[in-house]
Amino acid sequence: MGRRQGGASRSMLRWILIQVALQAVRQPSALRDFYLKLKRRKGHKIAIVAAARRLLTIIWAMLTKNTEYRYLREDLRRRKMRHMHKNALPYVVNSDLPQKIASAVKEEVVLVPTPCSVA
Repeated sequence: MGRRQGGASRSMLRWILIQVALQAVRQPSALRDFYLKLKRRKGHKIAIVAAARRLLTIIWAMLTKNTEYRYLREDLRRRKMRHMHKNALPYVVNSDLPQKIASAVKEEVVLVPTPCSVA
């Protein structure tokens, strides 16, 4: 049997999950309650890894069952969507922008024959 590869990708996924869990436990939720309860008994490091594992289990269940997050706070979602919309407003794209880009590229492109080119 050959050895299994992919340790770097597993450690990267672990790091990402821990970072997401650190942010998730800052918001009032069932995951935060789970984390705080475990933190009192086992300490921060073990509790945050357990919260990350629980978060991964939730994500997996959502993807396999094609469901939405059951603990979604509607007020938080609305606030985030409003913030994203406000930040996106300065970046309005005109419908004629592709033609402007294409004409600018045609004007700037000048073909210069090189002595090494083979026809």
